[in-house]
Amino acid sequence: MTVNIPDGQNVTIITEASRICHLGDFYVSILIFRHRFFLKNPCIPALFLIHERKYEECHKKLFHILDKLVKFPRGQKIACVTDGERGIVNSVQSLPQLVDVRCWNHVFNDVKGFVTKNGGRKEEAKVYTV
Repeated sequence: MTVNIPDGQNVTIITEASRICHLGDFYVSILIFRHRFFLKNPCIPALFLIHERKYEECHKKLFHILDKLVKFPRGQKIACVTDGERGIVNSVQSLPQLVDVRCWNHVFNDVKGFVTKNGGRKEEAKVYTV
């Protein structure tokens, strides 16, 4: 699948989001990817990071390891879908071949939160997220 980024670059979606799960005293970030080679584009876990805090440096290390292990095609931008957390976004932006793309679920939740925080009702928030 290709995505048209506003500046006109075609982006192949390969990397899909670092997911953070809170497990007791630790967080687990999982970097998964989808490749068009496989039927139905299954989610495939690539890297796991167990960390104590949601520090940007932890995620930069994760993407640094990804950069060492994966040979990205030259001149091609790869979309990395994130939840918009600043540390992860900055880490994605540290690799020039990756482009941060916001997850739809997180965009919708941000809109709902904005509407309700600014005096709107949940029913009104649904209008903006359908």
